[in-house]
Formats: sequence, C-alpha cells, structure tokens
Amino acid sequence: MSDDFLTRIQSEWREGANDVEPVRRRVRLDLWTARAVLAAEMAAAMGAFGAGVWMARYGLGHRDLLMLMGAAVLIFSLPPLAALSFLARRESLRWEDVTPEGLIDYALLRTRRAARINVLTRWHLYVLAGFLAAILLALAAGLVRPSLFLALYAALLVAIVGAGLPLLSRRARRIAAEEARCLSLKQQFEQE
Repeated sequence: MSDDFLTRIQSEWREGANDVEPVRRRVRLDLWTARAVLAAEMAAAMGAFGAGVWMARYGLGHRDLLMLMGAAVLIFSLPPLAALSFLARRESLRWEDVTPEGLIDYALLRTRRAARINVLTRWHLYVLAGFLAAILLALAAGLVRPSLFLALYAALLVAIVGAGLPLLSRRARRIAAEEARCLSLKQQFEQE
C-alpha cells in the first residue's frame, strides 16, 4: 500500500467536486496493481518452494549441510508465510461502495491490511535471522566449511535483516498515522 493513497484519493475527490468517476478509476487501478502484486508474490513463493525442493535433493545427493539447511528454511517456513500473506491481502482486493464513507472504509481496510503485511514481513526477516544463526552455529561446530560464498551469503543476510527491521519499524509508524487519519475522517463523516 502506498503511503499517499488516502491523500491522492482525497485530493481527487475534492478536485472533482465530489465527482466519483476519477476516484473510481484510481481505486480500480490500485486494485489491479494489488492483484498483480499478489500474483507475483504467490509466483515467487512457488518458485522459492521449488528451489527449496531442488536444494534438498542436491543437499542429500552431495551431503551438503548448508544446502539442506537452506532447503529446510524454504520448504518449511515459506508456505505458511505465503498463505498468511495471501489471506492478509485478498480481503482488500475489491471495492464496491463508491460513497465518501465507502472510500474511507476501503482506505481503513487497506491500512489494516498493510499493518498485517508489515508484521508478516517482519516474520520473514526473523526466519532469515534464524537461518543466519543456524549457519553460524554450523560453522562454529565445524559442520560447514568456511568459504567465500558462505561469507558473502552471511553478509547479505546480515544486510537484509539489519536494514529491513528499521525500515519496517518506520513503515509501522506511517501505517499507524494513516490509520489514525482514516479513523478521524470516518468520525467526521459520522458526525455530519
């Protein structure tokens, strides 16, 4: 969800003197974008699951613990997280009420969905951090040989988790502010 969704819709609503057609077009375009993102996310999840199966077969055949650990992360953590993400996104993929109140309800639904997706993304990062910890433990125990690939991979995981968690915290604050704006607008409409 873009942070300025509600602002864009509000300005279009005001500019059009409550003409609903520009708002309806904007929301429909946004819905198609959300559907495309969901489809891409599910395709990536299926591809990653397939990569996990391949990694498991390769790891078993070559007795490669690192590949087996990576496969376990992809096979066992990805399907539940993808399913939760799908459930979080799918409820906001339609909009039928073209009134100002309906628009605010839709924006509020999108905001709450974005908050759930933010939490799921945080869990994805925790899974990556756990995988990194498992790699480092296996390295310390001598189960995995040190290599340039392992060093680069560990550095990549540290960078992703290290940059991702603060970004998600900032995003959570923006989402909370947008939800407060939606609730304030909804309250204004209910008082009129």
